[in-house]
Amino acid sequence: CHAATHALMSVQSHYKRFFCASDGGAALKDAALTGKLQNTGVRGAAWRYFLSVVPSDWPPSKKWTDRLTQERGRYGALLAEYLVDPRAPEAAELDPSLNNPLSQSEDSPWNRFFQNAELEKTINQDIDRTYPDQDFFQLPSTKEAMLRILFIYARQNPSLSYRQGMHELLAPILYTVHAEKLVRGQTKADPDVNLTQEELQMMETLMDADYTEHDAYLMLYGILATTAPWFSSGNVSPAPAPAAKRLGTDQPAHDDFNSNPAVQRCKRIQQVLLRQRDHELYAHLESLKIEPHLYMLRWIRLLLGREFHLEDLFRIWDGLFGYSQDMSLIDYISVAMLMYIRGQLLDRDYSGCLTRLFKYPPVEDVGFFVEQGIHLASPNWRKTIVHPPGTNAPPNNSATPSHSHSHSTTNNTSPASILSHEHHPKPSRTRDAGTALPSVTPSYKPAVEIGNTIEALRAEIRSLKDTQLQMSQQLEQIVSTFQKVVLVQHPTLALVDDVILSLAQLKQTRDILCGDLPPPPPLWVKNSHESLEKEKDKAHASSSSFEDPLGASSSQASSTSQD
Repeated sequence: CHAATHALMSVQSHYKRFFCASDGGAALKDAALTGKLQNTGVRGAAWRYFLSVVPSDWPPSKKWTDRLTQERGRYGALLAEYLVDPRAPEAAELDPSLNNPLSQSEDSPWNRFFQNAELEKTINQDIDRTYPDQDFFQLPSTKEAMLRILFIYARQNPSLSYRQGMHELLAPILYTVHAEKLVRGQTKADPDVNLTQEELQMMETLMDADYTEHDAYLMLYGILATTAPWFSSGNVSPAPAPAAKRLGTDQPAHDDFNSNPAVQRCKRIQQVLLRQRDHELYAHLESLKIEPHLYMLRWIRLLLGREFHLEDLFRIWDGLFGYSQDMSLIDYISVAMLMYIRGQLLDRDYSGCLTRLFKYPPVEDVGFFVEQGIHLASPNWRKTIVHPPGTNAPPNNSATPSHSHSHSTTNNTSPASILSHEHHPKPSRTRDAGTALPSVTPSYKPAVEIGNTIEALRAEIRSLKDTQLQMSQQLEQIVSTFQKVVLVQHPTLALVDDVILSLAQLKQTRDILCGDLPPPPPLWVKNSHESLEKEKDKAHASSSSFEDPLGASSSQASSTSQD
């Protein structure tokens, strides 16, 4: 009890510091961007302000109270409107032709009840998988609140309805507002903080325990006001293969795919922002034909909710919301994340890069990404590029690659800022001077036999080309169908890593057949390498278990000598 009272007093001091200053909210925004909202007890209140749940007027005033009262009441009205109970007493007064389970009328409460049940089933499937290691999300009350919030949003927005991933945006919000809730009228003023009665009442109203569900809905609505188009998959269709023109197909360009807001954002991040800030990494990803939406759709749709632990995600969201409600910082944080693992990406092939991008490595301090994202978003980002410890820093380049090997140094003005590390080029794959080339003894054949051999080889080449063309076209059709089913017809599969990785490997096969990617090493090279490794293992095993055949006789001789 004493600890809870002390924590409440601390909340009051933080509320006084961030919400009662006449600075237009500057202190609150600075705290969000620099990671100072952690353990303050007012993070949820800050998110309400950043996501426009309350007016932009500063400091908090009666306008805040009026807005909260109005919007909370609206959510209560939506619950009463959309949650239909056909067994309720008022339903018994309806016409029996409407109030029966077989009625297909839109006005029938039973028809609406069955439609709601279908939507609720879809939502519940995702809710049951939400943070299974967190006890809070396994509580029936939590699951019921999440279901109501997501259901009401879907009914309020029928063109979009519910999409997988929305539950992962809601979960951190509901967790935060529930952890910081206050019971109105039971907050004892801290004499050391000196909050006025009006300020204390405003703090209680803002974090009222009776309206945690209402406020979580309003905050989710604030996020989706910007990100809802990123969940839209109605216009998503598979991108055309680069080899389509060369193969002579009549496949039209997929303009709907290219116009999808989420896909466009992914392309801009990799092909514009990354290209400007790290041309070498950009060129590597492009050479492997890694399409940015394959891995980045999840990043931006879920605001990195799958990439980091919940506590780390709070730090990321503080920066995202505090920077701007349009979530524009997610673009630059994504660039910072790519640059952070550039060394791992540059050393990997197509499958290796996608595996790393799908399973982002643990990070000690995710605040680095917020700081670096803000830095990369500034007009003066070229002047000081910061890099995390232990990474290969890109050369100071712009949109065009630079051939200079000089690097500028930066001052360590923050814990995240360190000197750039020189990037050492990979050693060239040249044959050792001492390696002898195998001798080749020429053999001579009659001209007629050579001519027949050449003609046979030409025929085989033509056959191989025909096979290549057919297989490439067949693979293109498979890839298009597969991607359409995954991303459009069954969006519940769109976030399954294994499915997306399989699709990527299938596309790699297509590109190799089309000649857009170099072929893998011949099988005989791989088999020779494996055989050599087996021989080494066998020799090692034999040497470790080797016993001197003379050991026994020597021992016997020694024993005889002693006798």
